[in-house]
Amino acid sequence: MNADEDHRASKQTNDTMRQTATLKPEDYKCILYVPNVEVEVREQTAHFGEELSIQCTVQSDPVHGKVYWEKRNGDEVTSLTSQTKGIRGITIDQPSLTIMFVASTDTGSYTCYAQNSVGVGKSKTTKLNVVAGAPVVNIGSVFYTTVFGVQITLECAVIVDPPVRYVFWHKNINGYLTSIIHVAVGTQGISPTSSSLTIVFPGKSDQGEYICIAVNDLGKRRSLPTLLSVSGDSPRSTNHIALQNIGGCSDS
Repeated sequence: MNADEDHRASKQTNDTMRQTATLKPEDYKCILYVPNVEVEVREQTAHFGEELSIQCTVQSDPVHGKVYWEKRNGDEVTSLTSQTKGIRGITIDQPSLTIMFVASTDTGSYTCYAQNSVGVGKSKTTKLNVVAGAPVVNIGSVFYTTVFGVQITLECAVIVDPPVRYVFWHKNINGYLTSIIHVAVGTQGISPTSSSLTIVFPGKSDQGEYICIAVNDLGKRRSLPTLLSVSGDSPRSTNHIALQNIGGCSDS
């Protein structure tokens, strides 16, 4: 750089410094910037089935009009919004991300983003580790009712990681407990792929309290109890010989 160029550069720098020095406090209000996005922690651990929140704060001027998250697991990148199933939050007023039921597929690195008219700001990443656990077992209803001889299914949903090894049911009648397994006569289901219990031809003896139980390598869990009520009774059997005798009497 020659002397003239050096002089011009020095003059521009001095002019800029003088302009900055003359700015009044209210002038700084006109300085706009992309959102400043921060997360509270850099790594979190959650157990299978828990609810987990990853906190995110956004400071923005002008106000941000969009918030979203990205989850990265290896080369796979997933965008998360307030419309993503199983998620709460990710809104303008509540940018934090809440996973309502943590599963192994939620493992990965998470980044919070906010966008305003100036541009997009993003947080540092937060790593989520998921610890596998015993099954989570839920029943479809706390009460079922059917009519004698009409097939009924007691719904049971098992959410599990690692996979379930086996499923069975307990039936409780007045404190007397019996186990119902996959091969039980008159039933269907009760397996790792179909945990619900179907009673093919229910009778009065099938009434009682039922509990669904699932087992994997990390433990055993049971559902809340459900009650089964069976109305009606077996049809009265008719003696064919007696009918013939009655018929004979009426003909005489």
